[in-house]
Amino acid sequence: MKQILKQNAIVILMVSFVMLFIGCEKGPNFEMVTYPAPQPTDFNAKSGYPGSYVTITGKDFGTLAGAVTILFNGIPSDSIKSIEDGKIVVKTPANGTTGKITLKIWKNTVVLNGVFTFLPAPTIKSVTSLGPLGTGIAATGDLVVIKGTGFGTDPSKVSVSFNGTTATSITAVADTSIQVITPGGYSSGNLTVKINGFPITGPPLLNPDVKGDISMFYLKNYKQPFSTIVANDASRWRTPSDWTVTTPIMNHTGANNAPAGGLDNNHPPLVIAFESGWGGASYIVNGKMYQTVTLPAGNYTYSVGMSNNDWPGSDPIYIAASAGTTLPDAANISTALGYFKMIPDGQYYSGGLGKTYSCNFSLTQPTKVSLGFVVNMTGNSYLNLIWVKLVLN
Repeated sequence: MKQILKQNAIVILMVSFVMLFIGCEKGPNFEMVTYPAPQPTDFNAKSGYPGSYVTITGKDFGTLAGAVTILFNGIPSDSIKSIEDGKIVVKTPANGTTGKITLKIWKNTVVLNGVFTFLPAPTIKSVTSLGPLGTGIAATGDLVVIKGTGFGTDPSKVSVSFNGTTATSITAVADTSIQVITPGGYSSGNLTVKINGFPITGPPLLNPDVKGDISMFYLKNYKQPFSTIVANDASRWRTPSDWTVTTPIMNHTGANNAPAGGLDNNHPPLVIAFESGWGGASYIVNGKMYQTVTLPAGNYTYSVGMSNNDWPGSDPIYIAASAGTTLPDAANISTALGYFKMIPDGQYYSGGLGKTYSCNFSLTQPTKVSLGFVVNMTGNSYLNLIWVKLVLN
């Protein structure tokens, strides 16, 4: 017992010594930092469109963007573009409303003098070429009419570019209409209008003088993600929108137990698909799936990207371009403007691109042309495609 009491006494003594030592040590040296209140003096511009930039000037802003919050009539800005100790450049919110600007830096809040006025954002409603080749085709020097709202009437505040190439001749500007001459050598693509620096993107225009991929101008629903004729279709087999699909292709059951075919969601995303035999699906005899468009004179290549596939090579499956509103049967495929017999390789590409097949054709005048597939399948066969493409050569 004496030994235990002796040990306890030693422990108590050591603890007391440590506490005394700690009590004699000087505490940690904490320093309280106080940030000065920001002192804004002005902001510019005083008005602008949603998504435009405003510069706030003054001092004691710091340089840490994460410490800054800017509200436009109570609505947070989209982003801080840059910050210096005496200047902040901020992007106005897309849903901003006219009112005061509030600047918060750390815990300091200041309301700026004056009001920022949001202007209604300009819009493009239509873009129409008045050239001889069609409303969506504009050769060099053709007149293009842009309809919309909020353009203003000052030509110095308006610029128009054709897929990145700036037009040098804007012939008329009204608040709801702009007339512009297409520049030479522009690439086919979207038209962009800037009103006082604010960009608006309009629909694409085709330059028939510049070669390249023109799928977006003539084809619909031509690549992933494919759309279907039944909205929110959750079936495996579906029918694509914007394509003519004949009965032999629709040899499966889709939404509402209706016949379906042309798209398969067995391994998402959707692919263009033809299949026979599996699950009791009927064999396909001269099944056709195509789109009909009117093309100007020129030399063209129609291509498809093949993915997973397995069908007897003796079963003729063609990609084809044919004058008129349909495609010929396999026995008459030589009457098409251009065609190519696809060759299976029996490979599985995990839904990615395997091989590309193409056919060429030429037109001497504007012609209505059907582009698509002529399919014959027997046995347990299938073919998946992930895109189609039309190129002007």
